[in-house]
Amino acid sequence: MTTYKLLIVEDERWEREGLLDFLDWASLGIEIVGAARDGIDGWERALELEPDLIITDIRMPGMDGLEMAKKIKEAMPETVIVVLTGFSDFEYARRALQTQVNQYVLKPIEEEELQRAVTEAVEECARVRRRRRDEEELRAAALEHRALAIAKLAADAMEGRLPKERAPELRKAAGFASASGAFAAIAFAGVPGLAEDDVRRAVGAPCLALPDAGGAVEHAWTVVLAADDAAARAVADGLAARLAKPGGFVRPEDAVVAVGGAADGLTEAWKSVRAARSALEYAVFWGLSGVTLPEAVEREKAAFYAEANEFLAKVGAYAKQVVYGVSALDEKKTVDAASGLFDAISSQRGAEREYVRNYLTGLYFELSMLAGDPEASEGEAAARFDRLSTLRQFRAHGLAAAKSMIAFLANKREGKDDYIVSKVNRLIETSYMSTDLSLTAAAAEVFLSPNYLGALYKKATGRTFHERLTECRMDKAKELLGRSEYKVSRVAKEVGIPNTSYFCTVFKNAVGMTPGEYQELAHR
Repeated sequence: MTTYKLLIVEDERWEREGLLDFLDWASLGIEIVGAARDGIDGWERALELEPDLIITDIRMPGMDGLEMAKKIKEAMPETVIVVLTGFSDFEYARRALQTQVNQYVLKPIEEEELQRAVTEAVEECARVRRRRRDEEELRAAALEHRALAIAKLAADAMEGRLPKERAPELRKAAGFASASGAFAAIAFAGVPGLAEDDVRRAVGAPCLALPDAGGAVEHAWTVVLAADDAAARAVADGLAARLAKPGGFVRPEDAVVAVGGAADGLTEAWKSVRAARSALEYAVFWGLSGVTLPEAVEREKAAFYAEANEFLAKVGAYAKQVVYGVSALDEKKTVDAASGLFDAISSQRGAEREYVRNYLTGLYFELSMLAGDPEASEGEAAARFDRLSTLRQFRAHGLAAAKSMIAFLANKREGKDDYIVSKVNRLIETSYMSTDLSLTAAAAEVFLSPNYLGALYKKATGRTFHERLTECRMDKAKELLGRSEYKVSRVAKEVGIPNTSYFCTVFKNAVGMTPGEYQELAHR
């Protein structure tokens, strides 16, 4: 039940104390928070307690009830006021209406009349709260809409879609002095959960700030600020230092910041954004730290393309050795060749991530065809590298893939699928609690397509991957439900099904009773 705060103001002590017990205030939804002995005391207590409702006498020494009511209405216009007046106080009653008093009750006070007035006053208090809540919701919605509109304009500016006529609006929202002049972009690798306010504080200057959700670098942010090249470099240096300092967002070796060259005007800032993001992707891929500049990246690329033919010949020779090693089921030769291939790539920092990804995708697809995966495709092969952002990750994934190909091919040549199935079963048994575990995730672990693994697993075990995963989760759930300290919602989360309602449905389908029924039975 909603409760409203009441302040009683009455100079006669016996009447003041009598009012405290005159009605069943709690049943009316009222909590008496204070009592004042005159108008001056009432005014001070009202400012202190901020009551929703005030019941006051009119005639009081120092400051009468109407003067007090007027002051309170000026300071807190939504406060509901009920005045108590005698028959001889007609002029006071008339003034009460002018003072915007909500109710008045004639003395001597009748219980029924006071209850009527208080009930109507409570209804007015409720209307005031609803109106206040509606206004707050409208303000919040307006602010949210405004924030979304500004974010949309910021995204348009970074993508080259900002109309010139909207530039002044965005400039004002960002705190820029002008929409013309030099604007530069800075991109950096952040951490999960980084908020826009955190980014602005780290940058330390008025800026537009947006997360780069669609890029190759995880948790990346891009900011645009009014600055020429020198000023942007200084901000980037400061940002890198703040990111890596003790208590900062990242470890020193992971503080990666890139600057785009300054562009002329806010509507042209997208050119700097594109350069900064490209430089950041390059820096993260090659494991660089600190500040990376576009001109340094371009020098590396120029040097690489000047020697591209020699590079392709070198890595091509290693790629052939990898294919031969996998075909011969020789893990040592395969790993040695793959390591040599990645060492050759590492020696040419001018190669872009996309270039390396495309080369490795082609090699992986060739190995998949060699292994006889009927679901192999270049698109599926490319997807395996799309989620990786560093050469170190490419290397680890590539070596693991080569080893897995050998194991898969050896198993296939022997006419057995036990190796794949046992590896998937181990994955289920050790990772059932992960909400990310799926047929697609399992297929990635054994370097097969989801469709091919699904068919292989069903053929070998007589049931689907999902059926086995559900069985494992339900077995663990029954074990946990046997412990009295475990609630159903906690069990659901610990077996990888955080939606409690869905967990209960799955459990009942599998066990024949609800988790609650099973737990009650287990504890008898």
